[in-house]
Amino acid sequence: MKTWLRLLIVTFTVGGGFTGVVLTSHLLGSSTHGALQTLIALLFMGLYVFVTVSGLLFVKDAACTRPLLVALALQIPWVSCPVAVYQFASGVHAAITLGTPEETDRVGLHVGWNLLFGTHFQFRVGAYQDIPWAIGVNAVGLVLFILVLRSNRSLGEVERQPTATAESVVSQWSLGCGVKSNCGDQRCSTCVIRGRGGAAPGGASRCAGSCGTRA
Repeated sequence: MKTWLRLLIVTFTVGGGFTGVVLTSHLLGSSTHGALQTLIALLFMGLYVFVTVSGLLFVKDAACTRPLLVALALQIPWVSCPVAVYQFASGVHAAITLGTPEETDRVGLHVGWNLLFGTHFQFRVGAYQDIPWAIGVNAVGLVLFILVLRSNRSLGEVERQPTATAESVVSQWSLGCGVKSNCGDQRCSTCVIRGRGGAAPGGASRCAGSCGTRA
């Protein structure tokens, strides 16, 4: 994985996730929220903790990307409608949506976008007639998810290539090995190990034994 991509991911996950934890903890400290708002704040605090931990695991081991992919996938959907709202971003988001116009007296489809640097979350469940329909994706989360996934596949192909080469070399040496006996004595044999270039695998060497003619 390229250095700039790793730095970008660490910034958005560790930095953005920690900011989200601080933001949600501040909301929990407010006494103006009811039980439902407190439950939602706890839920998103857990999500931001998970995003932060996934970034720290990635810092420790660049091959540990499964939690990171889950953390990025949670930030891709961008849904807003009269019955539910789900928006979740860590660090930055660039939402691209398709939905109905915000003016209730207009009919048609509206393409919208929203760019924000910072931590953002919103979650609602219920009947909110004043909220227009809008379904889209967070382009930042989607792009980072694809880049990490492609990097994992490229790394997997590189790791499998030496294994395939070693198996091919062993196969070549095995096919070139034969035993022959000229005199019928089972104790007397000639074993010639043949291969393409270099010595045989495992330290095997070319050996030959011959037997004389019995009277």
